[in-house]
Amino acid sequence: MTRQSGRAVAVSAAALASVLVIAGCDSGGGTHAATATTPSSSAPSAAVAGKSFSAVRWWSNSAASAGSAVDVNNPAANASSLHPSRSDYCQMIAQTQKAGKTLFTGVAASNTDLQVTITAFAAEIEAVAPSQVSGAWRTLGRAIVMMARSGGDVAHLKGIDAKSVQQAAATISADATAVCHLSFKA
Repeated sequence: MTRQSGRAVAVSAAALASVLVIAGCDSGGGTHAATATTPSSSAPSAAVAGKSFSAVRWWSNSAASAGSAVDVNNPAANASSLHPSRSDYCQMIAQTQKAGKTLFTGVAASNTDLQVTITAFAAEIEAVAPSQVSGAWRTLGRAIVMMARSGGDVAHLKGIDAKSVQQAAATISADATAVCHLSFKA
């Protein structure tokens, strides 16, 4: 991937993220806001370079509720128990929009909390996405997770097709507007 196409992926992902407000972390880069509740002391957590963190969902679906902890060792674990569901899908997008945060707020390579939460969200939204948008979420979810893991550095994005990411973002946005009745501007 060229640096120019990497930038196009970043712009596409950032544009959709600003519309869908994908992540629930504040600009401090690791504390959760939105509708998530404070996790209990039994929430899965880990330490990275002396920093404790715990990843918490701001969304709900049939496998997990808002405020529940994400397994930091297997963030995509709940996705295997989910199935396509238009109601779960629209609910997750509406809760994400209501959270009012963007995907790239506070993204840093060392922000494991954000990376874990984004990985869980991408896996779970892809699992509940109806067939009309599941392929688009596979494409966009992969790009979002790779962007988070790269710390926002487009030079480290490999194997992402910018045009595919742009098309996926447009498909997801149009579906959310038409079927979930959410006001998105793509």
